[in-house]
Order: sequence, then C-alpha cells, then structure tokens
Amino acid sequence: METEEILQELENVEAEVRLVQEQIKQLVDRQDQLYERQSELKSLLEAFEASRGSPIQYGGSSSTAVENWSGTFEWDSRADDVRLNVFGIPAYRANQQEIINAVLSGRDVLVIMAAGGGKSLCYQLPAVLREGIALVVSPLLSLIQDQVMCLAALGIPAHMLTSTTSKEDEKFIYKALEKGEGELKMLYVTPEKISKSKRFMSKLEKCHHAGRLSLISIDEAHCCSQWGHDFRPDYKNLGILKTQFPDVPMMALTVREKSSVGKVVIDEIAKYIQESYPNSESGIVYCFSRKECEQVAQELRQRGISADYYHADMDINAREKVHMRWSKNKLQVIVGTVAFGMGINKPDVRFVIHHSLSKSVETYYQESGRAGRDGLPSECLLFFRPADVPRQSSMVFYENSGLQNLYDIVRYSQSKKQCRRSTFFRHFAEPLQDCNGMCDICAFSYEVNEVDVTRHAQCIISLLQDIQDNNQRLTMLQLVDKMKIKLKEIDSDLKREEIEQLVLQLIIDRVLLEKIIGKLKTGKYGSRILEVISKCGNSEQQHDNNAVSKEEQGRGARASKRTKKEKAVVVVDSSDDSEV
Repeated sequence: METEEILQELENVEAEVRLVQEQIKQLVDRQDQLYERQSELKSLLEAFEASRGSPIQYGGSSSTAVENWSGTFEWDSRADDVRLNVFGIPAYRANQQEIINAVLSGRDVLVIMAAGGGKSLCYQLPAVLREGIALVVSPLLSLIQDQVMCLAALGIPAHMLTSTTSKEDEKFIYKALEKGEGELKMLYVTPEKISKSKRFMSKLEKCHHAGRLSLISIDEAHCCSQWGHDFRPDYKNLGILKTQFPDVPMMALTVREKSSVGKVVIDEIAKYIQESYPNSESGIVYCFSRKECEQVAQELRQRGISADYYHADMDINAREKVHMRWSKNKLQVIVGTVAFGMGINKPDVRFVIHHSLSKSVETYYQESGRAGRDGLPSECLLFFRPADVPRQSSMVFYENSGLQNLYDIVRYSQSKKQCRRSTFFRHFAEPLQDCNGMCDICAFSYEVNEVDVTRHAQCIISLLQDIQDNNQRLTMLQLVDKMKIKLKEIDSDLKREEIEQLVLQLIIDRVLLEKIIGKLKTGKYGSRILEVISKCGNSEQQHDNNAVSKEEQGRGARASKRTKKEKAVVVVDSSDDSEV
C-alpha cells in the first residue's frame, strides 16, 4: 500500500471518528432530555396518584387476586386454644392470624413486620400445630438460647444444635431427626450448620423422607441480602433448603422498615433546600435504606425539587446516568445510601443532609465531608430521631465495636452543651480548634430547664429487671410503651419522645445493655443504680446525677443544624459509671 493511500484512508477514518463522536454527543444530549422529561412525567403521575388516592398502573402491569387469609379455617379453634393456653396471648396482633393461616395451608410466606410485632409467634404456633419437627434458622447463639429457654418454660419441646450443644443433646437430636425418637417440636440451628455440616443435612433428609419435617423458618432474613453478607455469608446458601425440601412450607421473617417517610421531616428538608438554595445548588441527602431513598426522592419531587435516588439495587447503567445528571448540575439533589459518595469529588456540593442517623462518627464525618470541597461555605444538616437507633442497632450489632460506634454518634447527636466540631477533634485525636460559630451549639444559645428524672430512671431499671427475672427481653420501643403506662402511676408528664431520649441515655451510659439484637437488659451498673436510688430517693445528689435538659424545641423530628422551627428534646446528663 502506497503512502498516499495510507494517508487518504487515515484521513477518512479520522473524519468518520469525528462524525461518530458528533452523533454520540447528540445522542447523549437527547438522552439527557429524555431523562428530564421522564422525571417530569413521573412527578405528574405521582401527583395524579395522590389526587386519586390510588396507584395508576402503566407499562403493562396487571393486578393479581389476593387470597383472603383472615377467613375461617378448620384449625381456628385449635390455634386459638394454643395461642391462649400455651403461649398466654389473649389476642392476635396485626397480620399474625393471616400469616399463621397461610403457613398452616402449606404456603411459603415472607413476613416483613415492625419491631415488636410478634414475628416469633408466626412460626412457633404453626410449629406446635403441625405434625413433625420445625426447623428454625437463626443468626445469633444468644438469640437462639433465649428462644429455646422461653419455649421450654412454656412446655414446648425445643432444642438447639450449635457449637455449644453437648454430645448427649446432639445424640438425642439426631435420633429424633432420623428415627422420630423422643419429643422434639422445634429445632434451632445457625446458618453455618446448614452449609457446613453434611451429617446434619443427611439426618434432615431422613427426617423429610419420613414425613416428619413440618416447617422451615428463617429468622432475621435480611441477612440473605447485601446487609448480611459480611456478617453471615452462609445465609446466601439457605436456598438449598427449598431445593431439597420443595414440599415443606418455608417462612422468611425480617423487621419492617418504616412504611412511610416522615412527612414532617420531608417538609423541613424541602423547605430548607428551597429557601437556602433557590438557585438549584447541588446537594446530597443520605438515607438509612434503599427503600427510603426512593421514597424521599419521590416526596422531594412532589414538592418541586429536582431529585432522584441512587443505591446499589439499581441497574448499573441507570445508576451511572443519575450520577452523570447530578454531576452536570442537571439534577439538584441526589438521594442515596452510604454506597453513594465513595470517591466522589464534585467540588460544588453546597449541602449534605442526613435524613436519618449514621452508624458511626467516622461514617458521618466522611459523608458530611463531601460538601464544600471547593472551599466555599457549605452546610450539613442531621435529622435525629430516637427511633433511628434500634434500626441502626440491628444492622451494626454483629460488627466489631459496632454498637459502641453507634452509641458515639448517638451521644454526639444528643449533646446540647459540647461543641460538635470539638467532638470530631477529640474522636480523631486532633488538636482542638475554635469553632467560630460553625456548629448549631456554638451558633445558637439554647434555653434549657433541668428536670429531676430520678423516679423515671428507677422505674425504667426496675421494670426491665422484673422482665428479666421472668426470662424475657424487651426492645427499646416495647420498653417505652410499657414506661408510658408505668409513668402514669407517678404522675409524670414526660412525653413519649422524652422517654425515648431518657432510655437512649441510659443505653449509651451502659446502664442498659443490648445483649441480643435490639433487646435490652440491665447492665451491671443497673442493679447498683437501683439500690442507690432506692436508698436515696429524691435526694439532691441523685437530682444532680440524673438531671434532664429540656430544650425549647417542639415535638417530632429534630435537626442538629439550623432549622426554622426549634423542637423539644430531653437529654439526661448522668455521671460516670465509677461515680454511681
């Protein structure tokens, strides 16, 4: 090939490359226009749905018939008898009866229920009614031990097969599985037993072939998802149970996230963005879960803010397109989980808002640090609600120092006296610097009133110890509910939000401990405090050690940075453990 021919072909190729690049640019521009129009149409559709009060189906979707599980079934009388006379429960809670009916009908069931909603009864009652042995997979030994102990107290033959099981008990369990010898209604195991013990799976196969495997229940099922892989990768392998035992009804149970995003919080976030950044300056809103990301983005769009969500469950191309639109300032707000922001270097982010609590000081510092990288003033806003703490606790419980890290950020959020920037300096062992009014505590003067909560603290600890003595545990929300009733006896005027704040302070001061996921018990200092309180009553010394600060800040959600309306909060300033 002659040199001239090569040069001519090279020129033709370069010309075609320029043409293709121009076509690509036109297509990308058109794609951006379509995404903007898509966002507008979604907002219009959401507005129509809101006005109609019902969802509009599109894209070829169709409704499916839903079976009536609240009807009459042949086992109703037996179920009622076991519920009342064995479990001592006078009435079903919301959705329990429907779930139990579905399981007893032989159906596979996914149970997503609020904390304290009574998930355990949904598989324990069917296990008692159905012939054979129910297998329960649970992630934590202490949780298994607690369940087995409670069932034994009710006279239900339940055992656990774990690394702590004695040889004698192990022999009994294997005989019950293989030959049906001995009384066994419920068997608790960890996911590792399913994936790593060939002997156990062999015995379970024999139990199934003999028709004695009545039910399979997988507790804390969120560990099957990305949330649980780092902690329990063996949860990913539990699908083998359905493959090997296809005719055995299977349940998966997990805790429900909040079904609706708090309207008050969304209103405050939207108002803050519209008033503080009317020129569509870029910002990030961090949420606890992927579902909340989608909800918050939708709510913000309904309020006229250009927003879209970003999380790991999205198609990778859709996720990149959202990120690109935000990076080019064609989208004002991106709503994401902690997965968003790693390696992001957009310099002109003017605000970072946390819709809910971060899991640690380090995480919050990293996320808030994505604002103002160009050196210009930026703001970070944290909305803190006590109800966020149990949700985060369930996620970090298994992590090394997870609870302590969570309690550090809770302490940071509850503080009404200490400069927030100084908290960061101390946490990272950096030299203290002047805040210069950069945090809400230094920028605003809060009017506080001290309230004696001696009796309240005594009541909380006493109530929890009584529950413990009966081999039971309470979640934080259950404890607050019981406290509301108890406090009426001492003519207390503490509101629910204030009781939650008090319980939280007792937790982060280690007076109350989380020994099982979300479950509370009194710590070693709890008994000592109860003794001291009993002796001293309402003395001045106890008044000092249990003072509560009440901000003049209304009820509901609260921001740890500036907002237009300040809300009422209670914080307990308690002494160090060594001083109790």
